[in-house]
Amino acid sequence: MLRLFNKHVVNYWPGYIGHRNLSIVTNNDFRSYESWRRKNIIGSYSGQKTVSNATLKQDIILMRTVLRWCLENNLHTGQPISYVFKLGVRNRRSAFTLQQYRKITTYMRTNEFLTVGKMGDDSRIIRHRKMLKEYFLFLCDSGLRIGEAREHRWRNVSFETTDTGKNYVCIQVSRKTKTGQLLRDRERIGRSTVSKCLQRLKVDRDDNLECDDFIFCTPEGKTIGEFREGFAQLLKEASNYKPKSGGELIDCEYDNDGQKLTPYWCRHTYITFQLRYKKTSDIYVIASNCGTSVSMIEQYYSDTREDEFIEKLI
Repeated sequence: MLRLFNKHVVNYWPGYIGHRNLSIVTNNDFRSYESWRRKNIIGSYSGQKTVSNATLKQDIILMRTVLRWCLENNLHTGQPISYVFKLGVRNRRSAFTLQQYRKITTYMRTNEFLTVGKMGDDSRIIRHRKMLKEYFLFLCDSGLRIGEAREHRWRNVSFETTDTGKNYVCIQVSRKTKTGQLLRDRERIGRSTVSKCLQRLKVDRDDNLECDDFIFCTPEGKTIGEFREGFAQLLKEASNYKPKSGGELIDCEYDNDGQKLTPYWCRHTYITFQLRYKKTSDIYVIASNCGTSVSMIEQYYSDTREDEFIEKLI
């Protein structure tokens, strides 16, 4: 939460409000914020080409939270802000294109991906990068959320095979209500790629392989938040990677609307690829496997198709 407030409030609102007392900030200031914000892409995210509606909405929600907290704690005497930024037509969720996905996975199989750092053979960096590779594939081929993947231990996965000989992974995902109540675990299905990447991780790593150990963790066994910095560096390097056999450069950092791609886009990629490239896809099965609703998929994604169960998820 502190990171979000720093990103959406500290980076922009002081520059917009200036030295005005918070007591005189009004709904009109919030209405005018959008036009100012679109002209002032500053701070640590200056590489962005545009500002998405979702970012603007987050800017406004978090600043309203700050003002409400200040009002409740007698830090200003102004009026509560009631302005709500309306997204209008909802944007579809961005995902990696098939070309971007192939470019990233191709780059992660090269020696260039592993030989980084001053010495080029730092064991900790190599361990981290091998895990980052499997993390990317794990998210893109399971549809799990970042928070769900973060808490996964080896005991939560089991390697299975269908009657037709296809390998897949059963993943136990804990569910919590908004009040923190723990519900019965749900089972998700990971494609054969998930099975392969987890098996490789077990072979490549000689630490934290016990049942209660986290899958994606530091050598000391601590969970890794979301690989944000390593993920951003991976996309940058993949964008600049040109195989000796030739081929064009592909921008893997941004989507067509100029939004920067992050680890959260892996889940969107899973859903999009299931809908777009599977010969027989069932939107109800995909929604259930991703722990979301059919209406959410219909609202944010396209190319829905229909048919049966596990064989289509792996």
